[in-house]
Amino acid sequence: MLTIYSMGLYMVKKQVESMGGTIRVESEVNKGTEFIIEFGLNDVQISNNIAHEE
Repeated sequence: MLTIYSMGLYMVKKQVESMGGTIRVESEVNKGTEFIIEFGLNDVQISNNIAHEE
């Protein structure tokens, strides 16, 4: 008997959550499964530090 343990999706979930994101699954029979990973831009601080030479 062959037993396989997969940690890939678990590790992705933990990494996404540690960065403030979410992961969810949508599935339809005979159509497929979709994994959606979302990160909210409200939690991201964007810095625009462009040096201007004068």
